[in-house]
Amino acid sequence: SGKSVALKVVSKVQMLQQQKVDSIMREKDALYSLGPHPFVARIYGTAQSDDELYFVLEHLPNGDLLQHIRGVVGKRVKNFTLSNSGMEDAAWLGPRCLDFHDMQLVAAQLVAGISHTRKKGYVLRDFKAENVCIDAEYRCCLIDLDTVDKPSEDKALPRSNNGVAVDPVRKSEP
Repeated sequence: SGKSVALKVVSKVQMLQQQKVDSIMREKDALYSLGPHPFVARIYGTAQSDDELYFVLEHLPNGDLLQHIRGVVGKRVKNFTLSNSGMEDAAWLGPRCLDFHDMQLVAAQLVAGISHTRKKGYVLRDFKAENVCIDAEYRCCLIDLDTVDKPSEDKALPRSNNGVAVDPVRKSEP
């Protein structure tokens, strides 16, 4: 189809040495179960050779979220120092990481992606900026689900307090 894809290659020897067979299988199952969703990396298929496993994934060309934040900060630091050279009193403002609109957009997309994973019964165990990539349309997509957990039927998902603030002063319980 001429579509760009990403290929995740997993060495079978390393997978066996590090005892990660279950986690690789959980990742594969999670990717198939969670997709297609705009905020979760899409898997197109899997394959294997004698030595390696291959995951054919959606190409996310704009890097990970941490890379993006560092790039924005770098540009803003450069612009800030150029525009404020010689102005000592303006230095306390400093460059900001992301502007408010960007933070709202990223947070909303991540909440939607995490909410989707939770509705499907999965718990993300390694959620960090490096495990969020940005697609061609600048949407944040969850990737690297090798540490995802799906509690069994006898184990319940973590309970939600539905966004209600927790009382900071709790009475001690026996």
